[in-house]
Amino acid sequence: MTSTIVNIVDSKYETLIQDSKFEKSILFEQLDRSSRKAVLTAYPYPVTLSLIQFLSLFAFLFVYAICNPKNLSLYVNLRDLSQVALISVNQVVGHIINSSAISFAPISLVYTIKGISPLFTIIICKLAFGTKYTKQIYLSLFPLITGIVLTSFKASGLPAIGFILSVLSSITIAIGGVINKVVVSKTQNSMKSQNNAHLVKYKVLFHTCITSTIIIFPIWLLYEAPMLFYARKSIVSDLQKRATVSTINAQYNSRDNMILMKLLLHCISHAAQAFFSISLISATSPVTFSICSLMKRVVVILFALLWAQQPITHIQFLGILIFFVGLFMYSFSKKK
Repeated sequence: MTSTIVNIVDSKYETLIQDSKFEKSILFEQLDRSSRKAVLTAYPYPVTLSLIQFLSLFAFLFVYAICNPKNLSLYVNLRDLSQVALISVNQVVGHIINSSAISFAPISLVYTIKGISPLFTIIICKLAFGTKYTKQIYLSLFPLITGIVLTSFKASGLPAIGFILSVLSSITIAIGGVINKVVVSKTQNSMKSQNNAHLVKYKVLFHTCITSTIIIFPIWLLYEAPMLFYARKSIVSDLQKRATVSTINAQYNSRDNMILMKLLLHCISHAAQAFFSISLISATSPVTFSICSLMKRVVVILFALLWAQQPITHIQFLGILIFFVGLFMYSFSKKK
């Protein structure tokens, strides 16, 4: 009797922990997406933002490793980094494309279009691994694609480049999902003998963060670093033509301070949402996590529509509803 009560209490306690992680993941997801759009609007440099994201996540995990050395080790070798090289390349490309897409289009439309990633996942797995899927999964793709087509049709604030970048972003998500599963599975098998295979996701996240920073830094140095230097000189030169030195300093400092505040909020929320998302993976089954991801996507899209007060037509509203139906169909088809 006592053991039964203890098991019930433990089960409820684990459920509360999972619910807490899910709620935190959604909260920081909203802050991450909203602050990213705000930063890119005032500071249109997607490569620079991606570099800052990787550095902020590295700092977050570094502090976590110091506070919880049993969960994450700071020891890194070349073999560990080489194992996550493919994940890192995909992440760097995905971060840059995603940030570029958000700078060109509203967040709600970007994340609705990115919902087509299951289609690319099925195509990749079918071609690469010969994976077989049920009829229900194939049927769920029709409302997904139909919803995205209707939502994107003559959408306000969605240029062709924004649509193309959003589709490319969904492809990187699909590729990343497949690569992550392969790498995590191999790393878990190698860590089973150490009885800490459940901590592999923290290890992969930390190593991926380091490798991604190494990869993206030369890209930033060659591409956006010179642009930032000349942009700063151009702004100061422009202000000099219209104001005194004291006014220049005041205006420039005010602009910088505002961007830094938005950037700080984004760094904190981005690192936190990445951490809580990976923690949620460790605490739940793949099916439960899939449903949680689905709910997060729905909440992100609805929140973005309400927050930005983006005008939508009746056709786009119908498209969003059909898209949500497709998401639920796909999620529950995977569950079966």
